Amino acid sequence: MRKMGPTETDLIALVCAGSMGDFCAQSELVRRYRRRLSGFLRPFVLRQSDVDELRQVAFIKMSRQFHLLREPTQFETWLFTLARNTAIDFIRRQRRERAVLVEEVFHEAPESDSHRRVAEIMEDFELALTQLTPTDQELLKMRVRGDSYQFIAVRTGLTVVTIKGRLCRVRPKLKALMETATDA
Repeated sequence: MRKMGPTETDLIALVCAGSMGDFCAQSELVRRYRRRLSGFLRPFVLRQSDVDELRQVAFIKMSRQFHLLREPTQFETWLFTLARNTAIDFIRRQRRERAVLVEEVFHEAPESDSHRRVAEIMEDFELALTQLTPTDQELLKMRVRGDSYQFIAVRTGLTVVTIKGRLCRVRPKLKALMETATDA
């Protein structure tokens, strides 16, 4: 059996107290894991406000579902699994909302200029893409199509971590390029 250090023992004590409803212990766990959880959630979403919202929801789930944690030594794994599942639910909800929005845009009355606006946005997107590297262009196109990181990794020969890192760096650049194209 592995010996636990003082910080692990302290963490287990906090988790046990938190699971019994101790608000101070739960607050301390939130304080300790706030930054790490934000870093973990950042690759899932584009906006910092979404990261903050997902982190908050994950901590609320932690508080409400502490009774489901069977082994206090597995707290960190359990917490990050809650956060991952929260992010996946958020992404699925966003996709459904986007699909409904797109459907509504294309089923609006003919006098609406939404078709023209969608075409302009797509034109700006295509123009902005041309200013990126070919690899980044392909990665973005595959993600926009809804391809998973694992699928993209197999297709491109890059690792999932590399793909996520490249997309994380290219998104703000693409946004700026699209805004420049819109302003022009």
